[in-house]
Order: sequence, then structure tokens, then C-alpha cells
Amino acid sequence: MESSGAKMQNTLPLRDLGELQGVASYYFDWLTHPAEDPWWDWCELRNKYPQVQAAVLNVSAWYDDNYGLRVPRQTSQAC
Repeated sequence: MESSGAKMQNTLPLRDLGELQGVASYYFDWLTHPAEDPWWDWCELRNKYPQVQAAVLNVSAWYDDNYGLRVPRQTSQAC
């Protein structure tokens, strides 16, 4: 029998992850906004560094593009 974690990792499109509806309903709101949608401006960090008054370390992974070079995402299958 497949565990719930494995099921979630193997589910596409991502909007079909009904298990998250009661736990993280905001997730489905995220999926309605394309990567370059102005809705995401609230979490854009690159233009806010001058406002930061504390030491900050931003770490990004292979599929994250929030802090580095912007590459258009291929999200049609995922969403």
C-alpha cells in the first residue's frame, strides 16, 4: 500500500492533492497564480534587501529561482 507521502509525491497535476485541502488550503490559492503574477510581489525579496536591518542568508536549491537568475518555469503539467 502506498503511503500518503508517496501518493502526494506522485500526484500530478498538483491541484489534485485533495489531502492538503484541510491542512493547507492556501496551497490551492498559490496554484491559481502563475509564477510572474503580481500577486507574488509580497514575497519577492530581491527588491527589498535595502529595507532589511538584520543579517540575512538566503539559500536556494536546484528548482528554486527566488534569489538568482530568473528562468521561465514549465508549470503547465504541475498545476
